[in-house]
Amino acid sequence: MTNDQPPVALMRMPVLRRFKERDGSVVAVWLLSRISVFVAATYSTWILAGSPSAFTNPDTAIPTFGPIATWHRWDLDWYASVATAGYGSPGFENNFAFLPGFPALLWSMAKVGIHPTLAGLGISVVAGLVAALALGRLTKFAGGRSEWGVLAWVLAPAAVYLAAPYTESLFCAFAFSAWLMARRARWAYAALLAGGACLVRINGLFLAVGLVVLLVTSRPQRWRSLGWLSVPFLTLAAVFAWFHSRTGSWTAWSDAQAQGWHRHLTNPLGTLQNTIDIAYHQGVSATFSVQYRFEIAFVAIVLALTIVMFVMKWWAEATYMLITLVSLATSTEYYSVPRATLVLFPIWMLAGLAMSRWRGFRWTYIAVCTPLMFMGVMAFTDGRWVA
Repeated sequence: MTNDQPPVALMRMPVLRRFKERDGSVVAVWLLSRISVFVAATYSTWILAGSPSAFTNPDTAIPTFGPIATWHRWDLDWYASVATAGYGSPGFENNFAFLPGFPALLWSMAKVGIHPTLAGLGISVVAGLVAALALGRLTKFAGGRSEWGVLAWVLAPAAVYLAAPYTESLFCAFAFSAWLMARRARWAYAALLAGGACLVRINGLFLAVGLVVLLVTSRPQRWRSLGWLSVPFLTLAAVFAWFHSRTGSWTAWSDAQAQGWHRHLTNPLGTLQNTIDIAYHQGVSATFSVQYRFEIAFVAIVLALTIVMFVMKWWAEATYMLITLVSLATSTEYYSVPRATLVLFPIWMLAGLAMSRWRGFRWTYIAVCTPLMFMGVMAFTDGRWVA
């Protein structure tokens, strides 16, 4: 009996070749950027581990450090508290401010003995690659070269959070992929992925609204798919219902934000004034003063880009941007706006398009953002609050 079918290896070759042609540059950008970030983080822990006197006083003790432990900063303790002790655990009563998607992964990896810091770093690397692949294809869909959109993203001033054991990379993997599926009119997949995003960050709600606008403005319209887009809304409703069962409050998430981080709903002018006061008038440390000036600048940038997208008739992308901006601009003060831009894929699509078309913009962006990004890595791993 003869076998006329080609060997399996030969059958796979076209698939591998297509992947290399379509996504090889994106994978290269992502992996090389991870190497650069982790080298910078490790080196910064070496040179910043001791006080300056350690260079002149040999008796000065130099603290111990490690390339993994240095990433255990800030919010990771809150995520880990949910993973190890559950919501409302002693000392972390306000951890209802963090949605369960990321802690659930930390919990599952802890079951096989992986420390939360290492688990979070691994999640960020893998999820970030998925997000990069989706962003590259979205950038190509917009008319740019895929690698430039991804490069703009990984060089963002707050891009340290794409490497840190935080939720940004995981959310981006769900959100960017959901938008890519929607652009391909695969609404069921888009809805399920958006539901995953809603388990990770509240921004999933803004993404879901954007998807509704995308469906309504798409041609041809697929009204039968509208039902699928209830999935992310129902997912977030289920999370809030579960929080209600634990706390007796339907506003447990916002209450935790207010009690733990003093975030309250404020009118936009009040929010701007509060931020200006911190940035220029309250005599806070230089670190926080400069940081809040960056917050103001990034709100202006996001607003300008949102207007540009409306002018370009990117209705759905602009809606996602606008709702996110409103949420950031109506809190007590501007807080983590540079960091929030990481999940706003329309920014990186537009940046990738501009970098593809204009060489001057490309190299200016790289020259300005590369040092800002590496300074953010060094500051974060040194235990300083960034974005």
